[in-house]
Amino acid sequence: YCQAQFMGHVSSHMHQSQGNIVKLVNSTDSTKLEEMKQAELAKTMARHDVRVASARNVRNARVAEKEDAKDDAAKEKCELECEAARCIVASEEAKSEIAVKEVTEKWNTMIEQRKEIEIKRQLRVEKCEAEQATAKKRKADQQEAAQVAVQREMLAKAFKRARTTGTWAETAAAQGEVTKAVLEGAPAGAIFALLDCNDLTEEKWREVFVERCPATDSVPAHFKLLSGDTRKVLDEPSQGCPGGVIADEPEEHSLVAEFGMYYKSPEIAPLAQPANPLEA
Repeated sequence: YCQAQFMGHVSSHMHQSQGNIVKLVNSTDSTKLEEMKQAELAKTMARHDVRVASARNVRNARVAEKEDAKDDAAKEKCELECEAARCIVASEEAKSEIAVKEVTEKWNTMIEQRKEIEIKRQLRVEKCEAEQATAKKRKADQQEAAQVAVQREMLAKAFKRARTTGTWAETAAAQGEVTKAVLEGAPAGAIFALLDCNDLTEEKWREVFVERCPATDSVPAHFKLLSGDTRKVLDEPSQGCPGGVIADEPEEHSLVAEFGMYYKSPEIAPLAQPANPLEA
């Protein structure tokens, strides 16, 4: 009965210890566990060092007694005591090594388990951040696409007026802000009211129209530069616009590439635009 009670107590203690280890691993980071490992190792080594030192002192005393023995019987007795003392020293040294090994393995296992938890947690965090970034970018792309669509709808209405009777100011107000995205997606025949500057040092901006034109046998797809007052073609070969053509090639000299530097959208309050459903 007593043995069964004792084994039950040991089993309960082991279960509680395992539960404490799991709790510790789940609640403590690996750096702190490493510190706790070193602290327990220091205590374990100090405790066993005392025992080993005590056993060695006894062994040394027995050796001294053997050297002082006068007769064979006394020497034989001392030899037996020396051998027993040496066995005790070896036993204590082995116990010290085993204890240090057990403590090291216990904490190393806990630290490895904790590192696995931290790695999995970091992967979950990175995955969550990536999903949030993707969702944020998707929403931003949808909003931008919706804005461009709304802007193009307004421009389409402005194009009809601009091709015939619309003045530069009327076209600028009707089209709202022009962006690179709008210029890149402009259909053939689209007309925009822009400001252009041939000399950035003087910053003299003039009112112009640009009309999107398809490629022909002699000219690649391009924008045609027109006067903001008369709508006549502005033939400016010295400014890279021979016959008013602002070609898409080479790309670095296209209207889209130079937009924001030599060309810009006029700063005129736009007409009321349809609501963007994605901005709600």
